[in-house]
Amino acid sequence: MTLTKDHIGGLVFLGLSAVYGFYAGQIPLLPGDEFEPFHAQTVPNALAILGALLSIALLVTASRRSEDKLSLRGYDFSLVTKLLVLVVLFALALEWVGFLLATIFF
Repeated sequence: MTLTKDHIGGLVFLGLSAVYGFYAGQIPLLPGDEFEPFHAQTVPNALAILGALLSIALLVTASRRSEDKLSLRGYDFSLVTKLLVLVVLFALALEWVGFLLATIFF
């Protein structure tokens, strides 16, 4: 099987939708809400199902040509690493200096 960017994107999106669907089921309901047609879990469950269906559609319709094979040449991984470090520093700075200053420094 040839692994392309579309396959990886579909698998990642399917995984995220599955995790989101799991945590959507953990949303507490008010007493008696489980019998209502619309409650706190309705929209998150619908989004999880829609995300899973779209990611499966992406996996099914992804190109399987050998020319579209995954290649990591030409990507600037040092730039991505620097951005990830900045995001982690931003998250750590939020608690210490607040949102406004952390955003300005970011």
